[in-house]
Amino acid sequence: MSDYEKEHINQLRGRERLRGLAGTSLVVAQLRGYLTTIGRQDLRLRGFADRLAELEAIGLGDEPEVFAGSGDPAAESVVGLAMLLLEFERIENLTLDEELDELIRACSSVDHWFFTPERMEMFRMRYGLNGKPPATLEAVGQSVGLTRERVRQITDRGLKNFNHLFRSSAAPALERALNLIADSAPCRPEDVPDILIASGIAERSYSFESIDSIACLFGRDVPFTVDQNVGVIRPEMREGIARAVRSARKSVEHVGVGNISDVYSECVLDDGSVGEDELRAALELLERFEWLGNEFEYFLIRTPKRNRLVNQITKVMSVAGSIEIGELRDGISRHYRMAGLRHPTAVLSEWCEKSGFLRVDGSRVIGLDGLPDWSEALDGIELTLAEILFDSGPIMRKTDLMEEAMARGCNENSLGVYLTYSPILKQFARGVWGLRGAETSAAKIEALVSPLEKAKVLKGWGWTSSGRVWTCHRLSNAAVRSAVLTTPVGFHEVLRGKYELFEGRGQAKTKIGDLVVQGQMWGLSPFFSSGRVEAGDWVRIEYDLTERTAELRIGGEELALG
Repeated sequence: MSDYEKEHINQLRGRERLRGLAGTSLVVAQLRGYLTTIGRQDLRLRGFADRLAELEAIGLGDEPEVFAGSGDPAAESVVGLAMLLLEFERIENLTLDEELDELIRACSSVDHWFFTPERMEMFRMRYGLNGKPPATLEAVGQSVGLTRERVRQITDRGLKNFNHLFRSSAAPALERALNLIADSAPCRPEDVPDILIASGIAERSYSFESIDSIACLFGRDVPFTVDQNVGVIRPEMREGIARAVRSARKSVEHVGVGNISDVYSECVLDDGSVGEDELRAALELLERFEWLGNEFEYFLIRTPKRNRLVNQITKVMSVAGSIEIGELRDGISRHYRMAGLRHPTAVLSEWCEKSGFLRVDGSRVIGLDGLPDWSEALDGIELTLAEILFDSGPIMRKTDLMEEAMARGCNENSLGVYLTYSPILKQFARGVWGLRGAETSAAKIEALVSPLEKAKVLKGWGWTSSGRVWTCHRLSNAAVRSAVLTTPVGFHEVLRGKYELFEGRGQAKTKIGDLVVQGQMWGLSPFFSSGRVEAGDWVRIEYDLTERTAELRIGGEELALG
């Protein structure tokens, strides 16, 4: 046995840390497993596979002195075994470029008289083996000066001849590439070439489409798929990411910005198929996605549709022109559809800076040329209230403001709703309202505050023509704070019990809670604490003793008139 042969046998023994015949038998079993996995048709391994067959034929593992010396009948086969293992190692260390080039050369040699280098290049183009997306028959034909039909004949022949050889060949670099792409998900398809090059798996640029085509050509399962919203994902991610995308878009549509923690807790499946970092990466791939702030918690997705935050900010800024960020934040949170949500100041500030129609100077937000005029941004009752306040304000007594608005055709109940929820309005003092961001003085505000009369809260009571009991109250500070009103002594027993409480009358009424009457009224606290009423307001309640309902209205002194 030559020194070269002994060296490879020693490498074989050392690599596996085996001694004697038993170790060799284990290596044989290992290599048999390799060949079972990839088949025995790999053109690069056929000779080595034949050596393995020789070892099996002589029953390696039954002869205890197989390594005794060069005269041993199995010696040459054992050297072949070592060389087979080394060949596997060489194949496993190829780059994707080397692996494909080697396999294509091996396959073309089977039909070398037909598959000239030019025709092999056509085959590469057609199936993306050159790293570019698979080319159409038309594109291949134009590049080589042949018809589509001739290109089809040539490439189909290649596919027929090579298909079995490709599928039965070892392709560890391709499998590493497929696994790396799956591990990198979610990612953009256009990022795949850089991912493969950065890992050292490939030296040339391979498009996502070419990798997908090559995997199909080699009969390898692709452990990833493409989502139309975020790009490359693993199949098990699909449901969780789809939920997250819907939730993120819904959040931005409803409240202007989204919060990554909220999306994750709401949408991710219990099986852990999508981690929080993977969810972040997926959302970052959405078209027109942007982070807000430095904490990477809040985000914005720009869409052609206007969302509620845009609407509310546009209204406030069209009226104010310039405003402190804190006051803008207060105004936005008033709207009932924002559910009192108050975005962090830093997030709101960056949103304004990125809006295109606002800029931020320190703590102040300033409108730019793209900001619409208030007469265009507002409509309905809000437009009417703004017109009144620009004409007579910018601050007014609440009673005067409501009186003028009703004179212009506004509904009393609707006015109450807008005073509670409109972002453009602000209560400057008791009974004094105005436009948010308005510049005024403390003296002017104080001059508009009406003094409270020290009088009883209960102002009147009686029966309506339809047989209902009514009571009327003018609210004091104490009544507003406690949210407890009294009933006339003569009506204690008549009114005792529980009622469904509504605001408004007839078809326009809205349920606001339950009212319990036991000499005093209980259950008004949620309504009073909403800011809808204040000291000096008149409140009338009518009781339907049969239906056990009560209707509450807010207004002026006229409510005490029978």
